[in-house]
Amino acid sequence: MKTKQLRKVRFHMNLQHFAEPTTDPEPNAEPAAEPKTSDNEPHKQPEGKTIPYDRFKAVNDDLKTFKETFRELGIEGIDGLKSLATTFSELKKAEEERKRAEMSEIERYQADLEAERTAKQTLEQRISEMEASIQREKINAEFIKVATSHNIAYIDDAKLLADLSAVKIDENGNVVGIEEVVKALVENKPFLLGTKKVPQTIGGPTNHDNDSTTKTADQLLQEAADKARKSGKPEDIAAFSKLKRELGM
Repeated sequence: MKTKQLRKVRFHMNLQHFAEPTTDPEPNAEPAAEPKTSDNEPHKQPEGKTIPYDRFKAVNDDLKTFKETFRELGIEGIDGLKSLATTFSELKKAEEERKRAEMSEIERYQADLEAERTAKQTLEQRISEMEASIQREKINAEFIKVATSHNIAYIDDAKLLADLSAVKIDENGNVVGIEEVVKALVENKPFLLGTKKVPQTIGGPTNHDNDSTTKTADQLLQEAADKARKSGKPEDIAAFSKLKRELGM
C-alpha cells in the first residue's frame, strides 16, 4: 500500500521546482504593451521574404506595357532590345564621324581661302613695288634731262643734294615738279654747274703764264679741300670733287 502511494507521489511530482527561478509578473501588473510602428500599424514581416500584392501587380502591369510597346516597335525579347541598342550606338558613332569629316572639310576650305588671300596680298605688294620702281625711274630720267638742260655737270652729286619729296607723277604719267628742284640747285648750289667754254677770238693770244695758272689752281684746290674737311657738308665735298675734276688732278 505504501509503495503504490509512493509511485503516485513520484508520478505527480512537478519538475519545474528543479529549474532556475523565473521572474513572474506581479499579480496586479498590467500586461506589456505591443511595440508600435510609426503609423501605428501592425508589425510587418521583413522585406525580401514576401512582396505585397499591390506592388507585384504594378510591376507586372509595367512589364506587360513594355512588352506591348516593344512588340509594336518590332522588338522581340531581350535580344531584340540589345540589337536595337547596338544599332543606336553604331548610328551615333557614324554621325560623330560624319561631323568630324565635315569639320575637316571646312578647315580645308579655310586653309585654301587663307592661301588665296596671302597670294593676292603678295601679288598686290609686288605690283605696288613695280609701280614705285617705274615711278622712280621716270623721275630719275626726267631729272637728268632737266639738269643737263640747265648746265649741271655733276648729275650724281646733284641727285644727292636734290629734294625730290615734292615731285609727283600726274594722272597722265607726266613728272611734275622737277623743273623747280633743278632751278633751286642752280641757284643755291652753283658749284654743280659746268664751266662754260669761252670762245677764243681769232687772232687773239694763245699763250698764257703756266706757272701762274698752276699756282692759282693749287691754291683753289687747297681752299676747297680745307672747307670740305672743316664743314663736312655734302655741297662742300661735291664742290671739292668738281674742282679737282676740272683741274684734272
